[in-house]
Amino acid sequence: MITIASLCIAALALLVLLLALSVRKVHRKIWCPIRGTEVQLSLLETAPEGRPIEVTACSAFTPPTAITCDQRCLGRRHVLRADGRRRARRSAA
Repeated sequence: MITIASLCIAALALLVLLLALSVRKVHRKIWCPIRGTEVQLSLLETAPEGRPIEVTACSAFTPPTAITCDQRCLGRRHVLRADGRRRARRSAA
């Protein structure tokens, strides 16, 4: 016999599984807006749209996991192109 408690536990387990699958860890090369140099990042981003959430490691720090900045680099304009140059800023027209 299925009880309401069993259904709630199953729903909660499904919700936890979906939340775990909606975040992924990625590695990026970016232009650090604070140091003004190129750095390597590990960050968490949302899975479907790729919106950055949090920096988990950065080559500008020792150790790389000791992130002490305000993470301004999470803005997309700091990501480098494949040729190593920064993306051009779009002007408001």
